[in-house]
Amino acid sequence: MNTKFSFHNLASVAVILVILSGCATYQAQKVVPTMIMRAQEEIPEDQLMDVGILVFESKEITEEEAEDEGTNNEIRKAESHFIPYHLKNTLRQSSQWGAVRVIPAETDSVDLLVTGKILESNGEDLGLQIDVTDAAGETWFSKKYKAEASRRTYTDIRLGEKDAFQDLYNTIANDMAKFKQELSPDEIIKIRTTAKLKFAAEFAPDAFDGYLVKDKEGIISINRRPADDDPMMERLLKIREREYMYVDTLNEQYDQFYNTMWPSYENWRSLNLTERQAMKEIKKRALTRQLIGAGGGV
Repeated sequence: MNTKFSFHNLASVAVILVILSGCATYQAQKVVPTMIMRAQEEIPEDQLMDVGILVFESKEITEEEAEDEGTNNEIRKAESHFIPYHLKNTLRQSSQWGAVRVIPAETDSVDLLVTGKILESNGEDLGLQIDVTDAAGETWFSKKYKAEASRRTYTDIRLGEKDAFQDLYNTIANDMAKFKQELSPDEIIKIRTTAKLKFAAEFAPDAFDGYLVKDKEGIISINRRPADDDPMMERLLKIREREYMYVDTLNEQYDQFYNTMWPSYENWRSLNLTERQAMKEIKKRALTRQLIGAGGGV
């Protein structure tokens, strides 16, 4: 065996594999084709947990990162609203939850908070960091997801229902549903009650002091509960409903943005996918020629 050729051969193959696999270095769960888990029967009202999805973190990307992905910071900023809104639509399709809203800032009025960060988005690959925490401070999970789109996945998209990366959204929704299914009815009611008491304590701290306690791990437990007909609690819950109305109005604006962005954004991602795949093929052929040339000269 020609040792020099073998080492050069291995090195060149490694370079090709790096280029073909992309530049992302994070470790993530690779998403496979996934059907969404839908509720098989109607869920009782007191078991329907409200979900707040925080507008995703929009980290500035460098010029080099933007050039590599074929994107820019304006697109990434728009995605930080588009992606959580599509996740909202996916969660609603599952019929597993109560009200699902995209929220502009963290709030104590939701039973379940979903936060996210875009790790990679270029039309070919989508990588997300997703954290889900309930009102009691328990982290349900913190996971990274990555999905790869193809030309085929762009041929069957439906506004508001099916995205080119729908398997990724379905996987997140299923992970949330599976965790919820491990909770007892009493545990779900406790989480919902905790959310109400957190909201009450924020607006009337003197009146609701001592109702909740937090341990050194940051987990909140209920120390005592208000009476069912507590007038102060009734007034505060009406205030919370008005806050929900404001967020619902905001979600109508998010919805308009999402619907307006959909056609141009999906078209951009599809074209970017084609361009990235063509560029990879060109680089692969060039490196293969170099490999053959180097081998022939030894």
